[in-house]
Amino acid sequence: MPTVEYTTRVPAPLADVWAWHEDIYDAFLALVPPDQQVELVKAEPLPPRVGTIVEIKTKVPVLGWKPWIAEYVGHEPPNENGEAWFIDRSNEGPFKHWNHKHHFKSEGNETVLTDSIHYTPPFGPIGWVADKLLIRRQLNAMFAYRHKVTREKFSGVGSR
Repeated sequence: MPTVEYTTRVPAPLADVWAWHEDIYDAFLALVPPDQQVELVKAEPLPPRVGTIVEIKTKVPVLGWKPWIAEYVGHEPPNENGEAWFIDRSNEGPFKHWNHKHHFKSEGNETVLTDSIHYTPPFGPIGWVADKLLIRRQLNAMFAYRHKVTREKFSGVGSR
C-alpha cells in the first residue's frame, strides 16, 4: 500500500494549530490547492470527533465530479504529552482505500505537523500504473501546498 508522508514545523503553539484544523470549514477550504476542483458539501457533527462525516465533491480526471465521504475514526485533542491527532478514513471516494493521520506535536512555541496517508489507488493494475505516473505526484504536490499554507497562516506570510 503506497504511503505519502509530509512533516512541517509550524511557527505557532499546538493549541492554535489544532484549533484551526478543528474548524473544518475554514481550514479545509484554505488547504485546497487552487488548481483542484473540490467542494465541501457538509461536515457533521461538529466540533469534529470520532464519527464525524466530511462529505466533499471532487473533480476526478476523465471521471468528472465524484463524492468523497470521509469519517473520523480517531480523534485525540491536545494532551498532557503535547500531542494531538485525528484520523480520517474514506468510506467512499476516488481511492480504493484511504487512511489519513494528522499528527500534531508541540515543540516549544512551535508545532510539528505530520500528515501520513496510506492509500490504494482505484482500478487495480491500471490504478497502480496511474499511481506511478500521476497520482503520487499529485498527492505530493497537494500536501506540499497544504503544509506551505499552514506555515504561512501562522507566520503571517501570504495569509488569506
